[in-house]
Amino acid sequence: MVFSERAHINAALQALVVCFVWSTSFIVTKYLYGEGIGPVTLTGLRYALASLVLLPLWWWRRHRTSPDSPQRPRLRLWTLIGLGLAGYAINPLGYTIGLTVLPAGWVGVVLGVNNTLQVLLFSALLLRERPTPVQLAAIVVATLGTVFFHLPGGAPADAVLLPTLAVLISGVGYALWVVGNRSLLRGVGPLELTFPSMLVGSLPVLCVGVAVEGLPRLPVSAWAVILGLAAINTSAAFLVWTHTQRALATHESAAINNTMTIQVALLAFLLLGEQLTAWQWALIGVVAAATLTVQTTGKPRPASEALTNG
Repeated sequence: MVFSERAHINAALQALVVCFVWSTSFIVTKYLYGEGIGPVTLTGLRYALASLVLLPLWWWRRHRTSPDSPQRPRLRLWTLIGLGLAGYAINPLGYTIGLTVLPAGWVGVVLGVNNTLQVLLFSALLLRERPTPVQLAAIVVATLGTVFFHLPGGAPADAVLLPTLAVLISGVGYALWVVGNRSLLRGVGPLELTFPSMLVGSLPVLCVGVAVEGLPRLPVSAWAVILGLAAINTSAAFLVWTHTQRALATHESAAINNTMTIQVALLAFLLLGEQLTAWQWALIGVVAAATLTVQTTGKPRPASEALTNG
């Protein structure tokens, strides 16, 4: 499977749209926290409902396959469990714990820097995917731009060690999930990869949330918002994101994902009236230019090649 430059750019644009959708989740979850649902319960509920949304489509795809069509390789149970726990348990739980204690800006910085470094490390070790020198320089510029955007004065005084450590562990889960998806997409479709791993990863998070935070009592309007969050921001968004990883190298995906915290700030500016300084507007331009450089200066490499060479 060989990807054209046009397919590569299309995948990058799709990934950018997904990150924008994920950025809206921060505003939606703030509303839901105000309605009385705990952060861990909401995380587990969101992913569990999203996996149920994907179930009918997964079932239909599974049973419409012709007996004469070539047999796709099946994922091992332990692979699905590992992928699900990394992407849908460790990753969201880590930054959720951080957001309940730490300033959102600090969490954004730790996520941006740590996730990028973890992805670069694991993709180099496991997939033999490495950015070109120009891409690496652009990734460094984009990451530093994110840091200075959120924390022009350095780390806040209330950056507590343990919650920060939880956010760092979240980055390990994210990197393993991205690298795992990229490597497994050679013979498995995005839906076959997303649905079972999301279901496996969401259930323990939901159980922990209910056990610790209790069952939420929410108005009908809040449940409607949760269903929308599950269907659009989770099931559809994660399915499209996994699809884009066929064409995007892991460091290219990480560079796009790194723009999400700045997208959140832009949404807060547009919807909540939170002001941005001239310095922050300039940094938005720097991050955008660096991210574009990452996407346009590398050699498109299909997932199948990544797996074969790994």
